[in-house]
Amino acid sequence: FTLTLPEKGRLCVYSDGITEAQSGSNEEFGRSRLRKLVKSSTSQSCEAFVAAVEADLNRFVRGRPFDDDRTILA
Repeated sequence: FTLTLPEKGRLCVYSDGITEAQSGSNEEFGRSRLRKLVKSSTSQSCEAFVAAVEADLNRFVRGRPFDDDRTILA
């Protein structure tokens, strides 16, 4: 399997611990929320993007413990 990214393209790989993280009201972070972060980060470095996802995820869960591992690679 070969994947060719366009110039300045980005590949984002993540575990389900990112999208299934839950808020205090049991709402999941979800793929659509992550997708919005990916689309809004095209001018950021990969490091800045990963930091932004982590910050948004922590705001979303508001201190609720994570039930699963969280892995993201950009």
